[in-house]
Amino acid sequence: MEWVAGPRQVPAWVPESGIAIVEKASERPEVHSESCASPRHEALEAIRWARDLLSSGRAKPEEIAIAAASPAEWDDHFQALSEMAGIDLHFVHGRKALSTPEGQLAAALAEVLLRGFSQARMTRLVGLLRSRNPEFNIVPGNWWRSLPEDAPLLSAASWRDILPAIDNPKDENSEAVVRAFTTLIETVAFGLRRAGEIGEGLLCGRSLALWRRALTEGPPEALDVTLASLTLPDQIAQETNIIWAPAESLAADPRPWVRLVGLTSRAWPRRQAEDALLPSHIVESSQLDPLPVHQADRRDFDTILKTTARQVVCSRARRDTQGRINGVSPLYPGANEIYRQRARIPEHAAGWADRLFARPAEFQELPGAQSARSCWMNWHTERLTAHDGLIRANHPLVVASLSRR
Repeated sequence: MEWVAGPRQVPAWVPESGIAIVEKASERPEVHSESCASPRHEALEAIRWARDLLSSGRAKPEEIAIAAASPAEWDDHFQALSEMAGIDLHFVHGRKALSTPEGQLAAALAEVLLRGFSQARMTRLVGLLRSRNPEFNIVPGNWWRSLPEDAPLLSAASWRDILPAIDNPKDENSEAVVRAFTTLIETVAFGLRRAGEIGEGLLCGRSLALWRRALTEGPPEALDVTLASLTLPDQIAQETNIIWAPAESLAADPRPWVRLVGLTSRAWPRRQAEDALLPSHIVESSQLDPLPVHQADRRDFDTILKTTARQVVCSRARRDTQGRINGVSPLYPGANEIYRQRARIPEHAAGWADRLFARPAEFQELPGAQSARSCWMNWHTERLTAHDGLIRANHPLVVASLSRR
């Protein structure tokens, strides 16, 4: 048996076990440090950096990695920015269930069961069921227009009363639509005590799997909490795309081009919390956790620097999402730090919106920009304009309206 350690630190028990250790010299990558305005700005700069590597041909997608000690804070930012930039990003730790259409369907059903009937909640639930449940495909997209606007519809009885309004004699599927709504109302009316049966009757596929997991991990009364904590394996292939990963995963599977985000005093290394049930004065924390989280973060950071072949870019946010000033991580390589402004003109834009933001002259040529500028100027002028409702003389629509009895 051999332990292929490479440049990694070898645990103390390995040599004592008589296992042969295969080591090699550490890599010597370029190390850069960047200061960003906020966590979202860090994510934006990371996407700009990745697109620059891809467009210049210096790296392939499967050679690029972005990582953080605890990636949960940046998940929403990277998901939104990767879609804006058109770059496929594999989430190694999985995507939040609520960020997927299946998770949204399960959440919509949970909201109706937890908070009761209402016009807004049922409209959202039916809209998601139309795209995920074959039995609701026949429901027209504008079915909600037949609902009375001022009716809150806060009970199953009130929904039964308005079913005749949904029945459209001109639609050949009208009877089937009414039956589908009747089944939905009667099923949801069972309430939380029969949440499992309701999910089995209305959900299918991944939505049903999420519903079952949520009921396994907590009571029906906690569905909103358990659904928010669930994750799903990412469907984007890891082998051919950029990865967004926890530092511990990247340390186990290195890539040549790496960007580390969140190097602040609060996030990297993370702080060790005392066990609430067994505090240190009762049982020493080292006995319960031989590798504390702050030591693991330091080890992973050291491993990433030793196993990255080409470049490591470390970034930190000067302020958190609440606007408070962040401290600098003791692991942060502060020499020759690059100060990035939030409104800077990037050398390589992350996507179309980022490009227009950096090129005002190009943005001014778009019809939307011209309309917005005209509206803003008309707002500050005293003369009457089209934005005040001014129309030309003898407008045909006005003349036709006035000519009617």
